[in-house]
Amino acid sequence: MVSLHYSGVKMFGGFLGASLLLFQGVSWTNSFPVFAQSPETRPPECDENGDCPRGDLDPNTPHIISPRNSYILSDRPLIRWYQVEGATRYLVKIQGPNLQWQTETTDPFVTYNGENLVRGEEYSVIVSTHDGEHQDRASFIWLNTEQEQDIQGAIATLSRDLTPQEEALAIAAIYEQHFLFNDAIAVLETHLEELGGTKVIYDELVDLYRQIDLTNKVKFYQEQNSNPNPSI
Repeated sequence: MVSLHYSGVKMFGGFLGASLLLFQGVSWTNSFPVFAQSPETRPPECDENGDCPRGDLDPNTPHIISPRNSYILSDRPLIRWYQVEGATRYLVKIQGPNLQWQTETTDPFVTYNGENLVRGEEYSVIVSTHDGEHQDRASFIWLNTEQEQDIQGAIATLSRDLTPQEEALAIAAIYEQHFLFNDAIAVLETHLEELGGTKVIYDELVDLYRQIDLTNKVKFYQEQNSNPNPSI
């Protein structure tokens, strides 16, 4: 069992999904979002080498990579999806309370630049090929102000004595407590890319991808962790 201590915070547990964060003066009042309770199966995100395998997914569908089944920190999310061979442009839509935004692009990504999103509301992002025959849909929620302040405060209290790996794990755990699954994954995969993989990082990524039901990425990191001499 991992036990990390830092100012105002104590984290217990091996997997992030089973970890418990106790923050002094912080009350966790999150309700589990509907889209995270029963996430749709989505394609895996790109690995640390920039490869984006589709697995058995339909290559004619622009499967959304992010944001997907997660709260988000930014109200200007970068929307990414798998490129479809032969597609010359894509139609991207975001729909939500009093919002109908759309744009076209030739790239497999675009940054939302429409009207201000409403914190705490659920939005749908839809990406379709130019012919309209193939599309994918995902959901996200922009974190509310109180929760964002809790996160900033919790991160600010992290001990400066933490190793880079301990810091990455601690920040990812804080994100996960607020259902910021994509952000937690990004922190750990950035650490993996910059400093290499360890058993505990792979274990946490396996657990996070299980929570959002990305079985291909679960398998990928399980295989990475099957190295006979993984780092501790």
